[in-house]
Amino acid sequence: MKDILIIGHSHIFALFSAHQTGFYQWQNARPRFVRLRTRAYRPELVEGRLNPAIQAELEHENLAAVFTLIGGNVHSALGLTNHPQPFDLILPDAPDLPLIEGAEILPYALVQEVIAVRSRGPLDMFDALAAATDLPVWQVEPPPPVASEKHIRQNPAEFADVIAERGVSPPALRYKLWRVHTALLAARGARHGAQYLPVPPDFCDSQGMLRLRGCADDPVHAAVSYGKAVLAQIDALAAGLE
Repeated sequence: MKDILIIGHSHIFALFSAHQTGFYQWQNARPRFVRLRTRAYRPELVEGRLNPAIQAELEHENLAAVFTLIGGNVHSALGLTNHPQPFDLILPDAPDLPLIEGAEILPYALVQEVIAVRSRGPLDMFDALAAATDLPVWQVEPPPPVASEKHIRQNPAEFADVIAERGVSPPALRYKLWRVHTALLAARGARHGAQYLPVPPDFCDSQGMLRLRGCADDPVHAAVSYGKAVLAQIDALAAGLE
């Protein structure tokens, strides 16, 4: 079996929980988990380089690959709720997705730049990690948003106040912002030669959004069942590692 490192921010918890509870039984890999923003790994960067504790995890004996879930929620912070000045955008490869009536249609490039600026911290972290290892690196795609406004309202978590004030934004806008964000992550990974691991297809509905069975008890994260499916993807990839 191969030793692999799974490292990331909040989206790692669905995977870690599936592993920790024995919900997923590994066939090809022995995983090590680095849950960023915990005390052992703060600050993540020291003068632009990885925290020595994170660097040490990359240098663990017999490590064969790294799977990252760094960042991945900027689109939610930007578009989970209705904006005071309604906006929308058109995806170049999906121009027929619905638009918010009366909203200002922003250029795709502008939305991309806003998300890039808001993602600067996670992107810097990914750059530092990719530069610090010669191992194969995979970026694990963040889960897509859920279409159900009912689920979001019933599980508002830290968004409760802003949801009550502004309401939940339309599913198509949240999906489009997720697409912009994930395209940005994939492009940054490709710059470093990283491969991209897409969302498990069985957890996407016909519109590409997260099925309810894959939702956690909050508006922006995935459930342990979803984590199990991602671990199965990672385990399958581990079988091909040297």
